[in-house]
Amino acid sequence: MKNQFSDFFGAFCGEELAGYIGGRTIAGETEIFNVAVAPKFRRNGLGKALIEKFIETVREKETEQIFLEVRASNLPAINLYEKNGFAFFGIRKDYYDDPKENAILMHLAFDGSMEYEEWDDEE
Repeated sequence: MKNQFSDFFGAFCGEELAGYIGGRTIAGETEIFNVAVAPKFRRNGLGKALIEKFIETVREKETEQIFLEVRASNLPAINLYEKNGFAFFGIRKDYYDDPKENAILMHLAFDGSMEYEEWDDEE
């Protein structure tokens, strides 16, 4: 699915949805809303392929950077994002519910201009 601001891609195995990614680009910035791969399709490069397709698409929109947030306990996703060039730049304390958990904020800058130092939300 695609409109002026949003891009969503699904990967299918036959009729079965194996994974998807979606986000929005506005004013040169892109936010990834969700990346998901069904358990039986994980560890086969599908997540990487979805992220690469998404990045390729938003680069055509001349986005300067991509942001996302991920559960602090979701180490496989964090590793996948890091392998695709995303870097840590902050924490949102108690962002997720059920269970209550911090969100790790990550970004990917294409022009190298964004260099974040660690910061504290409570300041």
